[in-house]
Amino acid sequence: MNRIILYIVAKLKYKFKSDILFKMLLTRNPGLLKSLVACSLGLQEDSIEEIVVVNPEILPGLIESKFCRLDINMVVDGQHIDIELQVADEGNFKERAMFYISKMLVEALKSGSDYIGAPHCILICILDFEQFAAKEIHSEFAWLEKKRFELLSDKMAMHFYEMGKLPEAIDLADGMQVWLKILRIENEQELAELENIRNEVDIVDKALDGYKKITASTEYRELERMREKLNHHRLEGGGFRCCGWKPPKAP
Repeated sequence: MNRIILYIVAKLKYKFKSDILFKMLLTRNPGLLKSLVACSLGLQEDSIEEIVVVNPEILPGLIESKFCRLDINMVVDGQHIDIELQVADEGNFKERAMFYISKMLVEALKSGSDYIGAPHCILICILDFEQFAAKEIHSEFAWLEKKRFELLSDKMAMHFYEMGKLPEAIDLADGMQVWLKILRIENEQELAELENIRNEVDIVDKALDGYKKITASTEYRELERMREKLNHHRLEGGGFRCCGWKPPKAP
């Protein structure tokens, strides 16, 4: 008699690609943020001199916002860079990305400044769904003339990384592949696989240390509790003020 043995792999309660965890992990571990920026843009880490995160806070009121956006906006050696992590395919991300990069360009140009002095703006989008038909993990977009492929300006660039196109056996020497593997982890088995290579890959070791510290913190667990309660309330057709936080009264 043939027997079928089923193995149940426990899903992670807290995933790296949770927007709350993603932002806390990177903003509170400058070395990890520097690594991700460098890997995303094909730079050497030691070529980056300064990273200033413009929006490091995660306020309870932001979690309860209908249009919550936990991006990481920063200035890197004078360049304005924004990292977006998008898990759900809502069918409009290309349009949203164009809005985000346009907004960055407008906000980066100081009032009264000459247009020629506008800083470089770079949008890095990490997606957990397939956006383009191409097989490549990485797609980079810029403003080009359609026939001559002449670059209009190098002031804007958009980088898309599609996690779903990551090969099963990654190249441990490819920093971005390592990052995408970290961010895509879904269950305890995949987390254990990371543990097995932490001594070989420095960034894996640091990411796992950061993950354990943050997911053990009361602050993080409370934010996730609020998010879970809010999502449940939305499914029931409720509003957005459900988790105990109230906006301050207008003066």
